[in-house]
Amino acid sequence: MAGILLIAATVTFAHTNLDRKETRTEKRKARKELRMERRAENRNEVSIETRDQFETDFTDARNVQFVKTKNFDEVSFFIR
Repeated sequence: MAGILLIAATVTFAHTNLDRKETRTEKRKARKELRMERRAENRNEVSIETRDQFETDFTDARNVQFVKTKNFDEVSFFIR
């Protein structure tokens, strides 16, 4: 009788661990997909760091326009 209970407990424990692993894998995939979507959205935007650094370096700049190109963040502006 004790042997049957031990086997049943072992099977239940193994099944529970398998479910947890599958759940963890699904959550990891969902987080990865979300990260990829955010990256795709941000590919066309100039980074916040670029904007902040530009404002720090050129406080007198007027008509500032930021453009994201393939390799660079470009800025056009006027200084008085």
